[in-house]
Amino acid sequence: MNDRSLSFASKKGVDVEIYQGALKYISDRISATQVKIASALTNELMHLYWDIGKVVSEKQRSEGWKSEVIAKLCADIKRQFPDTKGFSRTNVFRMRAFYQAYQDLALDEIELASLPIFCLPWRHNILLVEQLTSLDERLWYAKRVQIQNASSTLLSSWIASNLFHREGKTLTNFENNLPQNQFQAATRQFKDPYIFDVMGLKQKMEEREIEKRLIANIQEFLLELGKGFAFVGRQYPLKINGKLCYIDLLFYHIDLECYVVIELKSREFRPEHIGKLNFYLSAVDNQIKKSHHNETIGIVLCKTHDKVWAEYALRKTGAPMGIASFETELVDKLNARLQQVLPTINELELELELD
Repeated sequence: MNDRSLSFASKKGVDVEIYQGALKYISDRISATQVKIASALTNELMHLYWDIGKVVSEKQRSEGWKSEVIAKLCADIKRQFPDTKGFSRTNVFRMRAFYQAYQDLALDEIELASLPIFCLPWRHNILLVEQLTSLDERLWYAKRVQIQNASSTLLSSWIASNLFHREGKTLTNFENNLPQNQFQAATRQFKDPYIFDVMGLKQKMEEREIEKRLIANIQEFLLELGKGFAFVGRQYPLKINGKLCYIDLLFYHIDLECYVVIELKSREFRPEHIGKLNFYLSAVDNQIKKSHHNETIGIVLCKTHDKVWAEYALRKTGAPMGIASFETELVDKLNARLQQVLPTINELELELELD
């Protein structure tokens, strides 16, 4: 509440705290309703696009409609609704592709309506349809966007960096060293490889320089780490028996309710890295961790790792640890590969004409 409102309430003999509480309640209700209205509009619009795509697809199949018929349909729609955007020839072809991408799902109308794709803005759905070919991947990304309220830019970066195949792929010993109710949740929070393309990293860099670049781009770094990570410190100092040691990167994970120690290595994984990480985990548990915190987790983040060596190094350790790699030039390679294998809009239109 601003000073003018406080002054007014005071002059009129109104209890300021009660007034503030009422104002906050009404403001929160307005905000929540606005979100619900926006969500409802998006849902209705996606169902409209689905229905249009279904009609076009079915008429093409049953009546043999060609591209020129669809173009005429779009022109007639725009004549009837001159102030309504979104019914261009290209966009109607996208509606058709949107419907066909999910038409084979064996769902009734109620189950279909609950799919996350109907909660996403149209731009997100275009990305899912045009940049992915797997139904499972499309639905996985759609659900993740819905949960995290992710932008289309973030969704595009997830797809380009192949997040679907990276998440939960860190090699860990979590199953043996975490309670069952934490094991699966913790596994989902880590990936392999991590992608640091946008942070100015080069193929050959020393660890300290990599740390500097990551922290200089902390927002992008946290986005790549994933939801729930809070940055605590770089070269975090711990005094042990009168001697200082420094943790490369220290985080706290809000959802897991534990500290996460990351040891950064600019070269291939070596078994001795696990011993050093175990030392830091013991120190964090003894000096920083509180009684209500869960077990501290450690990750060795290295340029490459041999899977067999990594498994051997982790097998007998009693603290929850993982080993993952990082890439600095992967997104451009993946984008180039996507361009080679995925159809363009022109190709989709040509396919429509040939059906």
